[in-house]
Amino acid sequence: MTRKIAAAVCLALVAYVGDDVRARTAQSYTVSTLDVPGSTLTVACGIDKLGRVVGYYADGSGTHGFLFANGGFSPISFPGAAWTAAYGVNASGQIVGAYGPGEAEGRHGFLLNAGTFASIDVPRGSDTVARGLNNFGQIVGDYLGEDGQRHGFLMTGGQFRAVQVRESGPVSVTGINDAGQILGTVGAPSGTKGFLISGDAYALVQFPNNTFTETMGLNDLGDVVGKIDAAQAPFRAFRRNGTAYRLISLPMSVSALDGRGINDLGQVVGSFVDNDGRPHGYRATPSTLVNGPPAEGVGSLAGLGPSGSAGPPGPAGVQGIQGPQGPAGPAGPPGPPGPPVMMTGSRELLSPVRDALMRAATSLARAANQGGDVQNAITSIRTALDDATAAMAFMRAHPSAAPPPPAPKAAPDFSAPPRPAPNRNVMLEGALNNLHMAYDALARVGGGEIGGFRAKLNADISAAASALITGIKSANASFRQGRRGM
Repeated sequence: MTRKIAAAVCLALVAYVGDDVRARTAQSYTVSTLDVPGSTLTVACGIDKLGRVVGYYADGSGTHGFLFANGGFSPISFPGAAWTAAYGVNASGQIVGAYGPGEAEGRHGFLLNAGTFASIDVPRGSDTVARGLNNFGQIVGDYLGEDGQRHGFLMTGGQFRAVQVRESGPVSVTGINDAGQILGTVGAPSGTKGFLISGDAYALVQFPNNTFTETMGLNDLGDVVGKIDAAQAPFRAFRRNGTAYRLISLPMSVSALDGRGINDLGQVVGSFVDNDGRPHGYRATPSTLVNGPPAEGVGSLAGLGPSGSAGPPGPAGVQGIQGPQGPAGPAGPPGPPGPPVMMTGSRELLSPVRDALMRAATSLARAANQGGDVQNAITSIRTALDDATAAMAFMRAHPSAAPPPPAPKAAPDFSAPPRPAPNRNVMLEGALNNLHMAYDALARVGGGEIGGFRAKLNADISAAASALITGIKSANASFRQGRRGM
């Protein structure tokens, strides 16, 4: 695959909000460059919540997909294919992408699961590309229809469903999250517009004050990343949080930059072109969320056997039955004092805290009520996720554990106000319940004050809960007032 074709492999979608982008400052990131050894170009396309990255690279033998994990690259090449590109990865390690005999036609989608490839081809269609998937195994992408136009698809449990849009023109679908939100683009490059499908709701989206926008990445919190200005360089990368856009700024001179994937921790991957004119992959971690191994210092690229590339580790097997108890041995002499208690278990206990916060954020993203109090709660939850990740990094650097400190004397109020009618505020109450779970899980975590992050987390959770309760009360009052006016 030529550089021109390879650089266009990951297609994209468009986003829009009413905020003026000029009022937003660039967000600061810690950046790791991702360059496969011996490659002439490297492009990172997708990232999961564990920080694993997939993409593609080109070398003297052609174009190949890659998985970057644990500090090293592993190649992904569909057996017998002329080229392969990987576009998306989920938390289970499943990977989707495309392969084919030619450069930009005759493509087939694929799913790589536990080391086994499966082709994805839409019935009665051709040139199928799988571009994204969620943690439930739902896959999205696009294909060439019998009418000569590109159409989007959603595959669930092996069954295909067309992704319909109201506008005319070629359609590409690139993202789906665990809430089932689907992102895509429609139209030619000169008039590309994006769309968001959320349940029965459909909306066009487009970056303000810019005639060209592609959004390429979507996470479970509803954040998107992409590029603006033009399909070809020069272009700029952006990230959207809620209704706010921010340009992505890297600490180096680049002539073109895009954002192709984003995970729930806010880590962004994509590609940039510097002064040498060569595309490089990157992983950018928000400065408050430095997490995971550095990308520089490439690991080995193992060769592929005829059966294809090795997939991610599979799940642990079922534990065997316990054997009979042996006879008691004689008592041994007292041993020397053991090492300090390690914090591994405490670090693992922070995962439920982070997971509960993510569930709360997802509930709020799906709530019908998107008022100011709900947005304030979402902001506090994002801050809590930042602090939870920083706390985990602190625990890795300080392995000696300390018992949990006493719980704060004044615990937050997690009691939802009574509903004025059935099925009111269900999503808000679900988020409040998850905040309560995160607060209780944090109270069980050792490590003392965790470098000061325990107090920050408690404050973040308290602020989110307070904003939610205020929002629920305000919604209840509006509902009652509306009923009185009937």
